[in-house]
This record gives sequence, structure tokens and C-alpha cells, in this order.
Amino acid sequence: LAYCNDDNKIAIARAGGIEAVITAMRRHEESVGVQNQACGALWNLSVNNGNAIAIAKGGGIRVIASTMKTHKNSAKVQAKACGALRNLACHNDDNTITITPTQSGDTRIAIVMSLSHAVS
Repeated sequence: LAYCNDDNKIAIARAGGIEAVITAMRRHEESVGVQNQACGALWNLSVNNGNAIAIAKGGGIRVIASTMKTHKNSAKVQAKACGALRNLACHNDDNTITITPTQSGDTRIAIVMSLSHAVS
């Protein structure tokens, strides 16, 4: 619905789609299927800068990082989560600062940051 369609990305966000995806991720933390699809949805929606800001403000960065820890053995979840974090970090200094590891350090997030800049 939103793939390659900016108008639909915006319409989904305005209809509460971002909040619904983040809520589903929180409610179904252990479901690899839900997390896989949700990370894919956030990856797609986060191409739009306004959506990227909304995802970050809605707690999306934290829930994606949590998903990466919970489903560390799912290559599909990891790939989609990395894609979402890359989009969230690109051209958005506030999101990049949020994603950059804190002193407790999450190496996966640091790797995503390195890869996102290498691929750009």
C-alpha cells in the first residue's frame, strides 16, 4: 500500500498507522512474525521524513532496538530493523543522536550506524 507511494505513506501516518504498528510491536514482543512485518512497515514508512520524526517521537527507535535484541536469531527481523533504523537516521540529526549507542552501548545499533553511512 505504501511502497513507492508517498501519498499513502502520509495517509497511513495520519490515520494512526505508525502508532498502531508500534503498539503491535509492544503487545506481541515474542512474535517473530509480527516483529518482522512491523519492522518492514516502519522501514517503508520511515522513508518520509515527517514519518521518521513521528516514529521516533512514538518510541519506534527504542522498540526496534528491543526487537533486535529479542529476535537476534531472525535474519529477516534483523534486516528489516536495520533498514528502518537506517532510514530513521538518514538526514535527521535528532534521530541519529537517539540511535547512537549510549554508555551502556548496544553494539548492534552502532553497527547499523556504521553500515548506514557506508551504504549512503
